[in-house]
Amino acid sequence: MSTLSKSLSSAAVTAIQPLPSLRTLPYFLLPGLALHLTVYRGIPLMERAGLAPFEAFIIAFTVPFAILFALAFGLTQAEGIPMTHGALVERWRMHRPTWRQLVWTLGGLVVIMLLSGALSPTRILLLRAFPALQPPSIFPPILDPTLQNSTLPQTVMDWMGPEVGGRWTWAILALVLFFFNNVGEELYFRGYLLPRQELAVGKWAWLVQALLWNAYHLFFYPWYLVFGLSLTLVIPFIAQQTRNTWTAILMHGLLNLPLTLLMVSVALGGN
Repeated sequence: MSTLSKSLSSAAVTAIQPLPSLRTLPYFLLPGLALHLTVYRGIPLMERAGLAPFEAFIIAFTVPFAILFALAFGLTQAEGIPMTHGALVERWRMHRPTWRQLVWTLGGLVVIMLLSGALSPTRILLLRAFPALQPPSIFPPILDPTLQNSTLPQTVMDWMGPEVGGRWTWAILALVLFFFNNVGEELYFRGYLLPRQELAVGKWAWLVQALLWNAYHLFFYPWYLVFGLSLTLVIPFIAQQTRNTWTAILMHGLLNLPLTLLMVSVALGGN
């Protein structure tokens, strides 16, 4: 409690309750199940209803992330925290990052990229070992682990369709997904949950959260069992070390930015 009180106001500390590891499970597994349903069940339903694959993809991923965004506010309010800017900044640890915290963020990005490169082959190895994990035909090809980065731009253009150029509404949808994916997940997992986990397990909260966050991803990316650790270990660790959720938002956002910009470029008529 004494360490946490350095970054949270006394009112927020009083309101925050420890969250033991077993009680944390539903906070990770239920959102993972929701994403599984919207991706693997929702996308084919939406396509049969007449939506383009890109539109179905955006909705399938944005809705669960938007729910996490709303839950961060709702669960925080249920603690008795006032819905004011200052109170939320304290509760979610969202003070302006210092230069030292930004250095941590940069270091985290470098580690994630190095680990991602080293662990990338495990995705294909898992799919070969367990063919049942292969993504179905309705799965968005831009997230298919069997595609190489060199083919991704063409894959995006083929998937979004030959007439996509000039659809500025699709560009907006890509940016909406980008916002809720990064801010929604981080406010919920790092802003709301991590401080509660710290009160329960102390300095190892980041590791507990990392393993649970990895399990959450397996509901919709089962081939991330090993590869996903490059992301799920580093972001919670940096967030806890810096005691600032902005570091997690920045890392998460910068990692997702290239694909988002590629989708926006194609939607606006770029090559």
